[in-house]
Amino acid sequence: MTSGAGYGSRLMAAPEVSRRLAVVVGFVAVPGTLNVRLPHALPAVLPNYVTPGELAMDPRALGVELECAGFQWAPAVVAGRCEGVVLRIDGPRYPANAVELIGARNFRRALELRDGDILEFTVGGPEDARRNIHGF
Repeated sequence: MTSGAGYGSRLMAAPEVSRRLAVVVGFVAVPGTLNVRLPHALPAVLPNYVTPGELAMDPRALGVELECAGFQWAPAVVAGRCEGVVLRIDGPRYPANAVELIGARNFRRALELRDGDILEFTVGGPEDARRNIHGF
């Protein structure tokens, strides 16, 4: 995992974005994302998609440079015990091996993670674990 630019925190802290995101993913997410770089591109398209407009995101109003058409997403289980969502940003500046994790808990604190740590997550909910993914 790696540190990001802090854009996720600023965008997700906006009340309307937080409210709409909770409706989409099924929980109130802690502002911010956990940035993960995989050793290879995620092998499949994630099954769900949402656009910044659907989330009431106005990046420029928050001073964020975000070039993305939307977000592919799927439920995920992080480190075998924290439920959340894996996101793949649909934009020209995002590498194919980059994903972001969000959850109702701050994963970095809950799992005592630091930049460079190896992290495993499963795409799918706990009842439907389909693929273990390792990233850093």
